[in-house]
Amino acid sequence: MSSPSPSVEIPQFKATFIVHLDTYTKTTTETNGKAKSKEVKSTKVKELVFQISEPNYLEFLTIILAKHDKSQYRVTERKKYGFKYLVGNSRGRVEAMDVDNKEDYAEMAKKLISKEPQKVKVFVDMKNVEKLPVSTAQNETAGDMASQDSGASDDEIVAVDCTTELDREIARYRRLIIKKWGNSYDNSVTYVHQSGMEIPCTPAVIKDWARAMYDGEATTTVPPNIPSFDPAKCEPALHPMRRSTLVTSTPASTSINKTDINSLTSMLLLRTVQDLAHETTTPLTPHPARAPTSLPHAEDHLGVAFATTYESSLRGIGAGPDILAEMADQDLV
Repeated sequence: MSSPSPSVEIPQFKATFIVHLDTYTKTTTETNGKAKSKEVKSTKVKELVFQISEPNYLEFLTIILAKHDKSQYRVTERKKYGFKYLVGNSRGRVEAMDVDNKEDYAEMAKKLISKEPQKVKVFVDMKNVEKLPVSTAQNETAGDMASQDSGASDDEIVAVDCTTELDREIARYRRLIIKKWGNSYDNSVTYVHQSGMEIPCTPAVIKDWARAMYDGEATTTVPPNIPSFDPAKCEPALHPMRRSTLVTSTPASTSINKTDINSLTSMLLLRTVQDLAHETTTPLTPHPARAPTSLPHAEDHLGVAFATTYESSLRGIGAGPDILAEMADQDLV
């Protein structure tokens, strides 16, 4: 009976890693109405104790992200990020070695196991990490269930929530824009141009604005220089809380109702003659013959256009200036 073959022990070494994570933030300043952006780099440092061996490449990458609270990024066989490491007391990154694949990691593991250094410096760039797929805890569970149903391997799982750092920043800028220019009455967003013109912002326009803020080409006060914010190419906003009056009149589109104009003129003439009758110091005899003397006065001195044309109408009903004030309006229209 043959004896079982002894298991092969995998060389390993518990090392202390000083992990430097380079992160970036964009700050936007406004000068003379123009937005300028500047990228600011900062480094976060965490200490990590890890049992390194040649096979645990993905585990090492995952532990680094967890240490820096970046567990939302998924490391798989197909999706990984590169880093640099430095052994010894040298402080310059120029001498750091690149680790871009499992062969480089295996080489690093052999080196550390043989030398057993007290501390190892690791440098990670967040821009490389952001290229990884992103998922939440709930979506990871959903993704695992989907992979079991489809028979896909772990590295083939596609996270349901593929939100990236860019998406989150744009969403933040969108909230800032809506907070400044939003209208809680109807949930609309309207930008007020410096000329006073109100420009309605659709969700697509707000997204373009937010992306421009991310790129440093706009602020919440100054929108991007795109046609959507060009007053010459926009129509004024017309909604309950921000209403501009726009009246367009052309001879071709204007129809005149002669009956309405005649009625309006009659009413105006009536009011004028009534006021004239009240102001007259000498009583007038109620006779239609007096109408011709009052109508020219109304036309020449009171601004009543074509007042004399109503002479025949007034004569027909036997109305003079002294009794017009006592007559009902409907009898004169």
